[in-house]
Amino acid sequence: MEESGYRVFASCEGSLGTENTPEQVLRYFSLRSKSGGGECAVSQVGPHLYCVTFRSEEGTGLATEDEGSTNEIQLKHVPPYQLLIQPYFQKEVEQEHPDVTITLNTNARSIKLTGPSSSVQAAKGKLQDSLRRVRTKELPFPQAVIGFLISKGLQEVSRSYFLQVGVYAILAVSVSDSKVVLHGLSQFDLQRAEKILGEKVSTTAVPLGEHLEPVAYSEDFADFIVQLNSSQKAVQISWELDGKNNNRIMLVGNREEFNATERKMVEFLWEKREDVELVKVEGPPEVPENLPHLMDFLGLGNLTAQIRWLPDARMLEIRGKPTAVEEAARSLRQKMKGVVCKTVEICRPEAHTYFSGNGQGYLNSMQSTFNCRPVLRPKPNQAIQAQDLTHKVDQLGADICLGTKDKEVLLIAQNVTVHIEQVDKVTELADVVVNPLCRSTTESKMLDSAGADVKEELAKTARWYSITVTGPGALPCRLLVHIPCLCGSSMKDYLLSTIQECKRRGFKLITVYIDRNELHSGFDAKQMAKDLMLTALKHLDAEDELRIVIPQEDLFNIFRDKAKTIHSTHLKLSELEFFVSASPRGVLACLGFKHRPKDDVESLHHHSHLCEPAVIDLFSRDRHLLGKAGSALERHYATFLSNDTLVNPSIRSAGRAAMDKICQLEGKHRVNVTVGDGVVIFNGLAAKTSEAWEEALSILDEDREQRQRDKHQRFCRNARWTVYNQQNLPVNIDPKDNYNMEIQHMTLRKPTTVQGQRGETLTVNFRTMTAKSSTTGLQHKVERTEVVGSGNPGKWSEMGSEDYRKEELDRESLEYRWVERMFNRTMSKCSITKTNGFFRPEESYFYSDTAQGRGIYFCVDASAAQRKCEFDHRKQKMMFLGRVETGRFTVGKKSFNAPPPINPANPRELYSSVVDNVDKPSVFVVFRSDKTYPEYCITFTE
Repeated sequence: MEESGYRVFASCEGSLGTENTPEQVLRYFSLRSKSGGGECAVSQVGPHLYCVTFRSEEGTGLATEDEGSTNEIQLKHVPPYQLLIQPYFQKEVEQEHPDVTITLNTNARSIKLTGPSSSVQAAKGKLQDSLRRVRTKELPFPQAVIGFLISKGLQEVSRSYFLQVGVYAILAVSVSDSKVVLHGLSQFDLQRAEKILGEKVSTTAVPLGEHLEPVAYSEDFADFIVQLNSSQKAVQISWELDGKNNNRIMLVGNREEFNATERKMVEFLWEKREDVELVKVEGPPEVPENLPHLMDFLGLGNLTAQIRWLPDARMLEIRGKPTAVEEAARSLRQKMKGVVCKTVEICRPEAHTYFSGNGQGYLNSMQSTFNCRPVLRPKPNQAIQAQDLTHKVDQLGADICLGTKDKEVLLIAQNVTVHIEQVDKVTELADVVVNPLCRSTTESKMLDSAGADVKEELAKTARWYSITVTGPGALPCRLLVHIPCLCGSSMKDYLLSTIQECKRRGFKLITVYIDRNELHSGFDAKQMAKDLMLTALKHLDAEDELRIVIPQEDLFNIFRDKAKTIHSTHLKLSELEFFVSASPRGVLACLGFKHRPKDDVESLHHHSHLCEPAVIDLFSRDRHLLGKAGSALERHYATFLSNDTLVNPSIRSAGRAAMDKICQLEGKHRVNVTVGDGVVIFNGLAAKTSEAWEEALSILDEDREQRQRDKHQRFCRNARWTVYNQQNLPVNIDPKDNYNMEIQHMTLRKPTTVQGQRGETLTVNFRTMTAKSSTTGLQHKVERTEVVGSGNPGKWSEMGSEDYRKEELDRESLEYRWVERMFNRTMSKCSITKTNGFFRPEESYFYSDTAQGRGIYFCVDASAAQRKCEFDHRKQKMMFLGRVETGRFTVGKKSFNAPPPINPANPRELYSSVVDNVDKPSVFVVFRSDKTYPEYCITFTE
């Protein structure tokens, strides 16, 4: 050896004197010397005498630096200690130092020695000497070899390859830099271990021909490799990248097993080898595109080759075993000949969802019915452009819509409503009530309800050849229109004159009361019904309404049948199924109809963004059957469609929020929503349109009730009715009951019912101002008061620095109607232009006279006051309706400058006012302006 620093001569006798004595001496000194056993050499210098030469170089060792004087030694690597040092070290310690315990902590990579201090130090020195003798060497190997060694288990390879044959070395792997790491007790062991690895582990690349490469890249071959690697340990198969980035198959392991493994791989590849053939297809491209769905239909279900359509090349690619490819090419050319295709596009809501789900059964049945094979294309991603439906909405106004209920009929055309109902009397507010004078000008139910003043006015002004307008009296309307006859041919002219009068005054609602007992005998009821309804539909403006009230059931049935006849005669749509819906409170909530044409499939659908097209290709060899199959397919889906039309006059006056909710039903229920004049059409699947129709009813009903409540509150905002309970405490009533009580108080003053505090029914008597409970029978006090707001009485508000202020009244308010009724009692021939509420004008606004004294004159009737009014530049007149403190009064005289004393003996106590006639005064005169309040200014035309 070179640079030998130490020599030892050893005498070997007895059992060591054998052929292997030099190796035994070498092993002995390798385990015990401090300088590293791999750095010594043994030579024989005589019989049983050997020379052992050592280098001066120290071993690398396994212990970490600077262990100090502790009894715990840190390890760089645990496996070398476990396999190479622990068995011999532990045995020597047990023999030489039995009182020392050795503990290995693999997680902390440390060895702990416990026992007497002297024994522990001696054992620690032996362990450190052994660890310093361990040698390490890194060997570069391909990744495939590293994978093979890991798969076999590194400790198992170390035992079977090295330790079992007397080589004191173990194996480790550095995966990061693709190197095999050897640990040994000597350089000699490392050299032998490296040599054994080279003998035991070999690699080779398996060459494949071009005809086998496609199969080698398949998933089947990858699965085969996994199964083969798990069934054999001597050889492993892997893919590896070479320098040209091409995949190659590598064999790693026992070279003697390479041939057998390679043979198995090649046999598998040959078995899986495929041929490829391209077949050009004539005819429509839909046939090869949908070939996977047509295999059984064309009798190609038994083919085993893989068939793929290449759209760019317009060819079919056939891949498989040579015999299978040949058979498939021959069959395809034969079976696909003469096949034709018809494409049917059903652009309807949820069409694709249906045919891809529940509709699959119908598609399958078409093969036996029409000898064709339907194929549903994938769902398109592109949204359908919505069609402009403006012309359809406009067209709806020209259609006549009809709805019926037990005692009500609703006929709507061009936003004009004819409402026929069977009731005994007129109870709803109307602008005009028409009273026929067929039998008498003095006796009728309408005249009796209106009162004596109306009868007296009619007796003075009635005309036999035209309509007569009078005040409303006690009826719930603005005016009464009397027509000479409702039975004859002139009825249409009378009704037209009434309509023209209403238009002139800005009225919208006409009520006609028809009592059979007040008409001429032998009148033609059918002709009357026809003339009334057609005249109204033709001449009324949009949003106007004609209400026909009939007390007799047989006459009502005639009008109902005639409404149906008019509807069916003028209707543009066909085959209607009528139905109605009532709210839980028994009030007519909506009248509607559904229609489902049998022949016109397209009319059942509106193209919109909700459409979900189902594109279906029909394949057959019979063109005639394909046409029939396409029509049957469209008719089949049309059976699920519906046009549900909602007819409701509330649609015309519904609020923006309600109509927005109805339009939002389109997205919620996936139906098309089209709004017309008084109608809403829901188009789509029948189940969905019915749900949307029902929900729209609820929306309109809720909106109608809310608007009704708002109307009642607006109408009665200046009047509040109160019922007192048994403790004489005030109980406010519902706004609807407050409204009904105010209407009755203003008109007929007939008893009406309201709901009490505890749900009992109270019958209100307006003459005694009491309410009788239906439960207890007790009488309760009833009181009507004007609403007080902002700290001021009634309708007053702060004036500030203004002398007076005008505020125009709402025509639908109770306040306006009250003023209007007061005016129309004697001025029905005149038309009110507007009515303003006033706050204290100057005295110069009022006229003065001297007939009853020099004071301020107020007329009881508007007709007397208007004689003193003058026309302005717009041909209009104005008068005031005011409040006057009349107090006690007497007949006036021209010479009065102040009211006379009540008792001449007491000249300080005066009358409040003077009149023209004490028994029936028509003029009141006051002499102080603070006793007057001009509340309303009425502008009118003659």
